[in-house]
Amino acid sequence: MRNILGFFLLTVLLLSCSSEEEDFSNKKDQALWLDGYTTSSSSVNSKKELAAVRFLFFDGNKAASFEGETRMTNVNTYSEYSKLPEDPIYSKLNKENKLLLKGGSTIDPVLVVKTSSISGNTIEVTLPVGKYFVVAILYSNKYATRVYELESRYNPQALDVVIPVDYSQYGKIAWQNWGD
Repeated sequence: MRNILGFFLLTVLLLSCSSEEEDFSNKKDQALWLDGYTTSSSSVNSKKELAAVRFLFFDGNKAASFEGETRMTNVNTYSEYSKLPEDPIYSKLNKENKLLLKGGSTIDPVLVVKTSSISGNTIEVTLPVGKYFVVAILYSNKYATRVYELESRYNPQALDVVIPVDYSQYGKIAWQNWGD
């Protein structure tokens, strides 16, 4: 009887210890998984492929005065597309890793990360918990932006972007995430 009672108490003790959840609400840093993709059109039915996308993380409060512009085109070929005037915001991002704000001032990123189109490995970074203005940039005179809230969690958060490599627009394009 004593063994049964001891076993019962031990089982209750183990269950009560394992059912306690750790509190992750006050972590200062959080892991984030990054992946970048391209596709030949903006349709969610298009096949996406891994791409070398550069993610630039800016302080969400400092980037509040950002204003990008989507520029529509009438071109159908890469040759015509490559002759379009370079978007000034894209130019600053691409050449200097700086975000051009309304009024002409610039800000530096908190972090710059480039994903790979070859390895297929998700990039993991760790950032302080908080609000970020994220820019995903590709070589094609276009960039996507998003305000992203990095929250304290047990598991890493995931941030993906799909950038269509079509010729219909350049400059700021809509952030797309199609899931897996």
